[in-house]
Amino acid sequence: MKERSGAERVLMDSAADTELVYKVAYDSGIDFLTPPKKNVKKRKKPWLQGRTWRLLEILDLGDDMQAKSIWGKLAGYSKKATIKSAIARWKQLFSGYLGSRCKRSQRFEVCIKYLIINEIKNLENVQFKQA
Repeated sequence: MKERSGAERVLMDSAADTELVYKVAYDSGIDFLTPPKKNVKKRKKPWLQGRTWRLLEILDLGDDMQAKSIWGKLAGYSKKATIKSAIARWKQLFSGYLGSRCKRSQRFEVCIKYLIINEIKNLENVQFKQA
């Protein structure tokens, strides 16, 4: 395994459950989390060990849709829905583009937009008195 990249964990849907993707994640030192496809077989290659463990966990839970759902909650895969929701909110408010051109300004722009979204979330939790 090579030195770690910036990302520690990547969540993707089962469409990314391919040997090549696992190999790239393994070589980059990334914990790649995706539900295994149906009828996948256990493999001995080191970069497919995580997939084999996930497959065995799902099999132990009953090997059906409910087992996959339980596995997703236990493994942290269900966080993917929360992330997708946050990205959708971002795009709805600010579009999918950054207005800044240089990296430093883009980082600053992202930070400001992040703070704005957090303020909106805080306002949603505030109870206003009716006059």
